[in-house]
Amino acid sequence: MAELLKKAVRPKKNLVFTSAGNKSALSLWTNGQRDFDLFCVYYASGKEQQLSGLSDYFACHKGAKFPNLLWAYQNWPELIEQYERVLVLDDDLLLTAANINRHFSLHDKENLWLSQLAFHHRGKVNHYINLARPFSYLRYTNFVEVNSPLFNIDMLLKFLQVYDAEVAGIGVDYWYSDLIAKLDTAQDKIAIFDIIPCCNPRDQIAKGGVREIDTAISFQDRMKSWDVKAAKLGIERNYKKIEYRSKKPPSMLATLLPSIKILFFSTLYHAVILAKFSKPYPTKDN
Repeated sequence: MAELLKKAVRPKKNLVFTSAGNKSALSLWTNGQRDFDLFCVYYASGKEQQLSGLSDYFACHKGAKFPNLLWAYQNWPELIEQYERVLVLDDDLLLTAANINRHFSLHDKENLWLSQLAFHHRGKVNHYINLARPFSYLRYTNFVEVNSPLFNIDMLLKFLQVYDAEVAGIGVDYWYSDLIAKLDTAQDKIAIFDIIPCCNPRDQIAKGGVREIDTAISFQDRMKSWDVKAAKLGIERNYKKIEYRSKKPPSMLATLLPSIKILFFSTLYHAVILAKFSKPYPTKDN
């Protein structure tokens, strides 16, 4: 039987869920005032005490992030269902507690169903649509990446009712994005926030060139699982990502500091990082 080793005493309205290994950024997320609880499912060994001490909920189970989220929901559905919003994060994303608090706040303010923060050039960017734009507040899209989706609880539960753990990592974001985008007829419930650009660390820097998920499930096996599932679901293998329109910021001043950060890392990327890592960012999706 699954064992929940730690439980929050006074749950908040927001939950961050992660499946963590031994190279996580949880200490960064939890440093400071938090408007969220943290549920960590630990898939490695040796840091149980440390990560349990940072978490409001803690359990141990082998597996990738979304398979472990499904496992947690199947074992403790009432725990997940008590929250209004759930942010499902890769354990290595460089975010402060203040960043996460603000993401939850803006997601609620904009009445969104699904959202994420954009990524700047300091780290890796897997999809052009997720690259942070200077002097932008948010962009309405039909896609949010698997490394950091923020769901309203009803949308997350809709997905978990159909999701199965055969698909881990690759394709999960296409699956839930397709599901939710079909419900978003007004095209204003899924968004990427440029006003809080964040960093997805490069594998060569944060992980010594090795992704922990690759040690558990190979890239080839994850891709094969998605190909089979996509065919069954009728979803294009390479999901077409669409940016519908942008929304103006409350004031241009509000975007000034984020834009300076975006432009700084863009300049640094073209001057130094591109030469060092050689793999350029995507210039367009699909």
